[in-house]
Amino acid sequence: MLTLVLGTMPGAARARAAALGLTGEDLAVAAAGHLFVLRDADGRMTLDDVMAARETFQPIPGTFNAGYSPQGAWWLRLTVQPDQGGGGPWLLELTAPYTDTLDVYAPLAGEAAPRPLVHRRTGWLVPLAERDLFSHLYVVRTDLAAATPQDIYIRVSGTRALTLAPTLWRESPFLSHLTANALMIAFIVGAACITALGSVIFGLWLRASAFVWYGAYLSFAALVVLGNSGLATFLLSPLSPTLVLRLQGMIGCTTIMSGAFMVRAIFCAKGQHPVIARIFAGIGLAAGVFVGAAAFGYYSAIAPVLMAGLLLLCVLLPWLAIMRVKRREPAAGWYCFGFSAYSLSGIWFCLMVLGIVPMSTVGERGTQISSLLTMVAVFVGLATSVRAGARERRGLQEKLLQASQQNERELEQAVAQRTQALETEIAARRAAEAALVEAMREQRHFLVIVSHEFRTPLASIRVAIAIIERRLGEADAMARREAARIIRTVGRLSQMIDTFLAEEVLDKTSVQLRRAPVELSALVQDICHEHATQTARDIRFEAGAAPPIEADFDLLRTAIENLVNNAIRYTEGQVRVAVQPDTDGVTVAVEDDGPGIPEDERLLIFERYYRASSSRSHAGIGIGLSIVRKIVTLHGGEAAVTGTPDGGSRFSIWLPYVAKRPSEAQV
Repeated sequence: MLTLVLGTMPGAARARAAALGLTGEDLAVAAAGHLFVLRDADGRMTLDDVMAARETFQPIPGTFNAGYSPQGAWWLRLTVQPDQGGGGPWLLELTAPYTDTLDVYAPLAGEAAPRPLVHRRTGWLVPLAERDLFSHLYVVRTDLAAATPQDIYIRVSGTRALTLAPTLWRESPFLSHLTANALMIAFIVGAACITALGSVIFGLWLRASAFVWYGAYLSFAALVVLGNSGLATFLLSPLSPTLVLRLQGMIGCTTIMSGAFMVRAIFCAKGQHPVIARIFAGIGLAAGVFVGAAAFGYYSAIAPVLMAGLLLLCVLLPWLAIMRVKRREPAAGWYCFGFSAYSLSGIWFCLMVLGIVPMSTVGERGTQISSLLTMVAVFVGLATSVRAGARERRGLQEKLLQASQQNERELEQAVAQRTQALETEIAARRAAEAALVEAMREQRHFLVIVSHEFRTPLASIRVAIAIIERRLGEADAMARREAARIIRTVGRLSQMIDTFLAEEVLDKTSVQLRRAPVELSALVQDICHEHATQTARDIRFEAGAAPPIEADFDLLRTAIENLVNNAIRYTEGQVRVAVQPDTDGVTVAVEDDGPGIPEDERLLIFERYYRASSSRSHAGIGIGLSIVRKIVTLHGGEAAVTGTPDGGSRFSIWLPYVAKRPSEAQV
């Protein structure tokens, strides 16, 4: 790269510029090496001032390139020496793609001798209508006298890079050159647009950000080529050249931004080169911010910074490409070739714009060719990377499929083993459940037998104690109290036996109710009187006028006795029993002043063997209330429990006058 740069720089030992000779056989003559330059520091010099200072012009080798010189202007002098056949009309092409204004003073045909210098203007900021030739190239007409040396003066000014390469053309070859130039630009722009469109489509389809950024970069690069060639001004001729110039600056910034992110997506993916990735991201973000500055006309202030960033980008690219080649990554060769060509042309472009190396036709053509090569190489490289990635994914998918099949086989074996273990466990549980059911059946059978066997001795004890109590004298109060205690104990034992027997009856798969009309008020009153006599407790009974109900007398008596016994067991105060008829049935309510039942336990209190936390200090087995609910349910009624204002409990059962017969067989 250094050899390339040094080779394009003019040597100090080259010959001084001389007059440009023109012959009758010349069709196109480049003025490189025949230019003289004069610096106009404040930009106020007129043609007369410049002509008076003709001897102060300094010769320059090659073409003119002053880089960024926003202050003042530069004057160029080209001395032409046509021979006898070299005179006549010529077209002076001024290749100055970044120069804003070119003021040309060239001779035209006339009777006066020497021929007068006529002023014509061209350049970026000169509208097409004001140019000497309606073309995207900067061209002015001149008419040279034969065998006479003549001077052409060109004033160069602007806020961007000032470059100039004059060429004298005969008209016919110039038209061929104009056509070829337009075709070349159209070919480059068309190829870039087609490649950009394909890249964006592939990127969106494959979800590859590198393709998308590459497509965006090519799109904006094509617009930059249009602008630098002058075709943008030609195509947008209705717009102001100043506006087109601002658009060109914005597009240039966007091109560098998309290029930086494109290179970052290609070379710094998957966390590779984190430091360089940050550098590229910084260049891209800075270029994105500069888009706004260019929109407001400050492109000339930011252009040197942009060129420095682009130069850094071009220096790093070959190194990154070579690192890929060393790692033998897919598409490394294509990337190395494409980005090396891009770096060479990019470095030449940056150095030329910065005024370090002169502008040359060879460099310009090389840039165009390298752009095409880069375009093809990078696109093929991206496609190769995608294919390599697809092959890698297919390989991973095959391995994943094999692993999945192996896991499936292992899972099937594990499921089979677990199924066998579960079947063994289920069989063992079923055997245990059958044994438990058998044991419970035997236990229940034993309780029933014992209960039946206990009823006769308990009845004998009750009768004997009653006889003894009657024969005791009134004076023997202690003996009478003990006899009463024995009677109460025997009553509780009898009640417990009756409960066990009732549960055995209710646990059968079906129960046939022995229905008969029952005077519920009389039944409840009899139960209250009996328990009040046996326990010497205060039981208050209230009853409304209620018609008879159809019910099983024995089961109904068992249910009400359980409610009254519960109230007596868990309270020392008064027990209140009420019979309340309504339209469809009768409610029997038993209230006590005991400890009450917590609200969160009221739904569980009717479950078998469940005892409320407030009553666990009293004797009991927790089956009385479950029997109550079963009996009430058999009769088509409902059982409930609520609290009382005094903190006690209110148990109630509601029984219909006529129960629904289809439900009586369900326990």
